[in-house]
Amino acid sequence: MVNNQHLHWNPNFPRHGIGQNLSHIRHSTFFVSDLQRSVDFYSNIMKFKVLTTDEENGSATLSMKNMVLELKVGATTAFAGENLIVGHVSVDVPDSKLAFDYLTQKKVDFEINVSVPKGNGKAESEGGGSDNTVGQAFIRDPDGYYLEICNCHLLTDFVLGLTNGQLLDGYQEGVKSVDTTYAATKLFTKAQVAKKRLKRFNSSSSTIAEPLPESDRPQEANPAILNNLIKRRVVYGDICQSFTEEQLGQILCEAGNSAATAILLMKERIKKGDATKIYKPPAYYVGKIEEATKYSPIVLDAGADEKGKHMAAPAKMSAGILDQSLHDKKNASTATQAFDDKNEDEEEIPFEISSVNHIAFIVSDVGRSSTFYSDVLGLQQVKRPNFDRHGAWFTGGNVEIHLILGNPLAPPRSTRGSEANTTWFVVKDFDAAISKLTKLTAEFDEDIQLEMFNDSDEKKFATCRDADGYVFGICTE
Repeated sequence: MVNNQHLHWNPNFPRHGIGQNLSHIRHSTFFVSDLQRSVDFYSNIMKFKVLTTDEENGSATLSMKNMVLELKVGATTAFAGENLIVGHVSVDVPDSKLAFDYLTQKKVDFEINVSVPKGNGKAESEGGGSDNTVGQAFIRDPDGYYLEICNCHLLTDFVLGLTNGQLLDGYQEGVKSVDTTYAATKLFTKAQVAKKRLKRFNSSSSTIAEPLPESDRPQEANPAILNNLIKRRVVYGDICQSFTEEQLGQILCEAGNSAATAILLMKERIKKGDATKIYKPPAYYVGKIEEATKYSPIVLDAGADEKGKHMAAPAKMSAGILDQSLHDKKNASTATQAFDDKNEDEEEIPFEISSVNHIAFIVSDVGRSSTFYSDVLGLQQVKRPNFDRHGAWFTGGNVEIHLILGNPLAPPRSTRGSEANTTWFVVKDFDAAISKLTKLTAEFDEDIQLEMFNDSDEKKFATCRDADGYVFGICTE
């Protein structure tokens, strides 16, 4: 299934944890409520090739070209869909515009993110043209799982460091291009520094984060530092989103015009309950690109432990017609029903995916999660464009893993690993991988929650979890 010559690993950079033993991502397991309905959607709408079906045991497998999708009947875990900061599987298509036309023809609800430029210049959401925009359509399967359909292959060479930097200049807004192909050698240090800073803040005395006496404060905030803090308010999940521009100026004066101290003061206010940590998602577009309608998601506070489960869904555009929420399970089969309702005389627009580009996870702490993905799983970090949100990108060999800051939605830790949505990695030596993971369980700060299983053929496999509870499987080919 996977050609080792096409794996993304860079042999010039070290891999920690079980990295040297890990080959590639084999498959993803989704638990679904209705097997036949999901198989119909993925085979008829997404054009995935059905490999196996086992109705007696409630399972099926489908090919996504460079990896497999496994469907099993069980409890589902899907985002409610108040914004596009959601976990998803991204599939590449040769022509995103043609794919959008195909979705419209099939009457599949979709939302379009038109905020990612291909390189220099602006994306469509910033006044640029659609020809300079990476097309990304988000759709939902019958259980509400998100799929991204995009031409993300346009970023592959940039991500893997194979370009001469022309894309990087466009994304980084003038920052000097980086010639290195991977940031993996720096990741360990970055993650450890982030962890130490977090521990230092949590263990520090309150005097470190106390404001200066009024007599010692500067009369006004440093304009350059204040401007940088204000700019951070557009970054999803950044602490500066929790404060107004006026409040940021006041806090900066209280901090003696020290940005680092100002951040500590903001954290202290949130910790004491004097301010609320909020997440202000970026706007996105719904409907066709030519008829795009801007939608501004509501602001969420960090206390919403429901993690989106009970938030009202916005009105969505369905093939250019206002419709209410594909996330409602009673309407979730609309896409597959529409497949049967189309005009038989209408020529079907061709649609086929090229491969899975990435799997995205919403994490509560990018630095903490990065430590797990680099030091436990041994993935290599790759370049990431300068989006208006915090995150980190890794390669899993054949598929990228994208971390995005937000409110995670992982299976409860009480759920067995074999009964949860799982991303499966192939290892060359299973026993060696388990031995290494067992040692890491004792050394790692977070609960890896290593579980061992045998399948019906007595074949061994195991699962572990990251800090937010997402499940990852270890198996042999």
